[in-house]
Amino acid sequence: MMYGYTPCYSLRGKTDPKDWHNKDGLAWKKMKCDFSADGYRLPTETEWNFAAESGKTGEKMVRECWYSENSGGRSHAVLDSKWSNALGMYNIYGNVQEWCWDAVAKNSPRKVLKGGDYGSSREQCSWRVRSTEMPDSTELAAGLRLCRSLERTLQKKGFFAGIIDFFASLFGR
Repeated sequence: MMYGYTPCYSLRGKTDPKDWHNKDGLAWKKMKCDFSADGYRLPTETEWNFAAESGKTGEKMVRECWYSENSGGRSHAVLDSKWSNALGMYNIYGNVQEWCWDAVAKNSPRKVLKGGDYGSSREQCSWRVRSTEMPDSTELAAGLRLCRSLERTLQKKGFFAGIIDFFASLFGR
């Protein structure tokens, strides 16, 4: 739909959000994700960990992400950062915790959040930090980072065009 990509999410077999009719406020419990689709989606926890571990790590990364001692008690614009990792991702360890698609357990409604946020200690700004929350939470220190499935993108556009398009989607260009 959007940009000609195949939607990843469906509710009761429908991929257009206009058709979801969330009357009971609990539609997110029945939401399905087609990981073979090439549309935008939340990353899995494994994908998030891979992206977070790519490139710079350690003391330099923690010193340059937004956390309680340097954030001024607020979140910052994504590119308002001095550091990005090897994949060009800014603020992946701090600023806001990031939603992942994964549920905490098989039948749990709670979803995984990764990383620290602007109120976290330096020690909490790590790819190892994992917390959980209900999807309808109004947690102010949470955000999201969208991704797309590489395999489908490559099949649809050809290898080189697919790689360029995939990385452009990661970097928000």
